[in-house]
Amino acid sequence: MANILNFDPIPTFKLFQTGFVAIVLLIKFDTERFSNWLSICQDRVMAILNLFFSLFLLFQNPTFEKGDEISIDSVVAAIDGNSSSDLARYFESSISLNINGQQGSYSKNQAEIVIKDFFKRNPSQGFSIVYSSETNPSLSSFIGDYVSGDGTFKVFIKVSQQDSSFKIYSLEFVKG
Repeated sequence: MANILNFDPIPTFKLFQTGFVAIVLLIKFDTERFSNWLSICQDRVMAILNLFFSLFLLFQNPTFEKGDEISIDSVVAAIDGNSSSDLARYFESSISLNINGQQGSYSKNQAEIVIKDFFKRNPSQGFSIVYSSETNPSLSSFIGDYVSGDGTFKVFIKVSQQDSSFKIYSLEFVKG
C-alpha cells in the first residue's frame, strides 16, 4: 500500500507527454504524406481533364481542319488580272455590289458585266489583301488595296463557305 501512496505522477505525465508528442508527429507526418499524395493526384487529374477536353474540342467541329481554310488566291489573281469572268465564278447567284457608291443587288451575270465595266475604266496596276477576318468558319471578310491609274480603291470582299468551296456574296470597290 505504501507504493500506491508514494505514487509519483511526474514519470507518468512524461510518458503521457512523450506518447502525445509521438501521436502528434505521426499525424503530422501522415498529413504531409497525404497532402503530397493529394497534390500528385490533383496534378494527374488536371492533366487527364485537360487532355480529355482538348481532344473533345479538337473532334467537336471538323470545320477547323487545316485543309478547310479559305484561300482566295484565285480571287486575288482574278482582280489583279482584271478578269471579270474568272471573278464571277466565285459569285453567289445574287450578289451585293458597291462600285464607288453605286450599290445594288445583282444577279451573277449582271454583276460580271458591272465588274467588267469597272475593270475597263480602272485597269489594275496591282491588288493585294491587307486584312482578313476568318473568326466564323462559314463567313469570312477580306480587305484589299486595288491600285489603278485613277487612284487606289479599298476592296471589301465577303464570302460564305459552302462545303469545300466558297462564294462571294458582297463585293465593294470604294475609292479612298
